[in-house]
Amino acid sequence: MSSKPNMFQIGEANPLIMMPFFLTMCQKVTKAALDSPQLQELIHSKNHQFDIIVIESFMSEAMLGFAHKFNASIIQICPFVGEEFVGDSVGNPFPYAYAPSAFLGYTDHMTFLERLHNTFQELYFKTLYKLYHLPTQDNMMKEAFKELSDIPSVSDLNEKTSLVFLNSHVSVNYPLPLLPNVVPIGGMHIKSSLAPLSKDLKTFLDNAQHGVIYFSMGSNLRSADISPPKLAAILNTFSKLKQKILWKFELDNLPGQPANVKIEKWLPQDSVLGKEWGQGEDASQQGAISKCSTYSATKLQQFDGRISYNLSPCLVQKRKPQPALKV
Repeated sequence: MSSKPNMFQIGEANPLIMMPFFLTMCQKVTKAALDSPQLQELIHSKNHQFDIIVIESFMSEAMLGFAHKFNASIIQICPFVGEEFVGDSVGNPFPYAYAPSAFLGYTDHMTFLERLHNTFQELYFKTLYKLYHLPTQDNMMKEAFKELSDIPSVSDLNEKTSLVFLNSHVSVNYPLPLLPNVVPIGGMHIKSSLAPLSKDLKTFLDNAQHGVIYFSMGSNLRSADISPPKLAAILNTFSKLKQKILWKFELDNLPGQPANVKIEKWLPQDSVLGKEWGQGEDASQQGAISKCSTYSATKLQQFDGRISYNLSPCLVQKRKPQPALKV
């Protein structure tokens, strides 16, 4: 039994319940990172100096203490867009009327009631963020950096941010007003060259005469946490396909695994999808099933429409890639 939270169950929860849990989970991750030997060494270091501190703008504000310790400029990188806190550090606006919350399934064309719901959702999250999350992060930061007696609050440090990088792109995100120092960099993670495949994996793909379907839910969502009825339905469907199925699965064994399905704990997605497998017309029968993250959406776009894909939104992926992608 895994000790990790089941993100599929969390994604199905009411956002009003999910948000406090989501913030608490992020706080635990931040605390664990601050307590790690590597960061403890950096916190207490006397011989290091940095001009710029790059931190992830994802509920880890206690890390801003490093900017004060080293008197460094702050650059924040946000893995997604769709929440007001992302641009708060530099005063970027977030118009509730057409900027849908990442926790809801709305588009940028909302009815009046949807806009009302969207506004309530964002104000509720902002209240939790300001009154619950930031004070907790502030306490963690001051505990970790207690040697610095003059350290400001996380809110004050956050406002010293010079630049924000967003993992967004016009092709997969709804339009938002962005200040000059809020820069979209979606697609930077796409590699220009493909890594070689392992011998075992290459043999499996070389024998895929009718093409390949790649199935991965990323790193936060675990395929091993899929409920038994849904898992049985997926396996039954896969067993009827002529294509080979390559599945990123976190366990060593998959009961009821069909002969055309291969599971691996980690897979080089670009190398698998970057080449045609199969013969003749079947070589074009390649597909991908993935969660609906910006990372997944932008990566799949690099294959020039050659890959048919199905994106399954979950958590903050519920809305992002909908505008430009036909799923």
